[in-house]
Amino acid sequence: MKVFTYAEYIKYRGYANRIRGFENGVREEGEEYHYEENMIYHQHDKIFREVLEDKREVANLINKVLKIENQKGALQEQDLERCNSKFVSNSFNYAEADMLYRKKDEDIFFLIEHQSTVDYSMPYRILMYCLEILKRTVDITKITKKFYKIPMIYPIVLYTGKRKWNIEQCIEERQHKIPGCEPLRFYEYEIVDINDYSEQQLLTDKSFLSKLMLLEKAHTNEKIMQSFRKILQQELTLKNKDLLRRIVFYILSEEIGEEQRNELLEELKGEGGENTMLVDRLREAIRYEVKQEVRQEVKQEVRQEVRQEVMAEARNKVKEEIRDEIKDEVREKVRDEVKKEIRDEIKAEIKKEQQEMLKRQEEKDKEKMTKKMLKNKIEQKLILEITGISKEKLEKMMEKEAS
Repeated sequence: MKVFTYAEYIKYRGYANRIRGFENGVREEGEEYHYEENMIYHQHDKIFREVLEDKREVANLINKVLKIENQKGALQEQDLERCNSKFVSNSFNYAEADMLYRKKDEDIFFLIEHQSTVDYSMPYRILMYCLEILKRTVDITKITKKFYKIPMIYPIVLYTGKRKWNIEQCIEERQHKIPGCEPLRFYEYEIVDINDYSEQQLLTDKSFLSKLMLLEKAHTNEKIMQSFRKILQQELTLKNKDLLRRIVFYILSEEIGEEQRNELLEELKGEGGENTMLVDRLREAIRYEVKQEVRQEVKQEVRQEVRQEVMAEARNKVKEEIRDEIKDEVREKVRDEVKKEIRDEIKAEIKKEQQEMLKRQEEKDKEKMTKKMLKNKIEQKLILEITGISKEKLEKMMEKEAS
């Protein structure tokens, strides 16, 4: 058996990402690929995602982009709730936006996509993301009602690359056009391009995201060291400091070298921090343990739920089968009982009709015999004894014969 080592896994991940990068056309022009760089890109994206998981940072970003910082509608962190940002496309491939937030108790969504490279498919991607969000959130039972409001989506692209972002912000700007005809407008995204912000603007901004953007703007060793030290002079949380350690260790090491890296780590350590590797390893170990615990808990819960569902389905199926079986038995029994009742009724009716018929025939025979006996001058007393006819009827017959 061939052992697949972690190092080989990293190399495979690098190769796979390289292929995906070329297929999607998202790499910078002329950019070379290195496996080690892929590790850096992974950590780079991971850190930005962690920052974008902070609702306060996200609220600040949205307020700035939408220019509502000092407005009544300015968002607070408690106004936001994070949503699932995974979608399934028409080709059944998974797509995932970086972050998707919803304003609590309202169908207003904020789609945030982080880009460190220029991606010319962005207008199309944003449109597809927005359509998928609408598919998931529109209430089909109310869409035909006049009062119903369709959910609103605000797409934001956070770009931290070196090149200027020169991509259209609406898909209609990339589409074919009829001369003289105004194009239809679809979803337009807001672009936050670090190249549009000065060092002073990013440094004085209260959000930690702006500090990361400041480091992204630094392209020389000297500038990186200067920017980093300026950031250290700002008010930082323990989480911010930990993210800075990871940036220094995983991302800036290649650019500034081991000596300057250790220098920055020492300065961070002087700020009340701990060793980067120790913190990272401890975090990953705890994360792994918690993940395994949660996985087991969820597995047990799901197993129990599925077991209950299957048992309920089985019980319902047995109930239906027994119900059908009993229904068939009862139906046959009732059918036999009804059939017997109807048969008895018919027999009684026939018997009654036969008795009445016999009685009528008997009366006719008596009348016929009485008439013969009257013609033969037989005594009245003897006629009554032989025929059993009533005296009144006999008298009426005698009157009729006399006339």
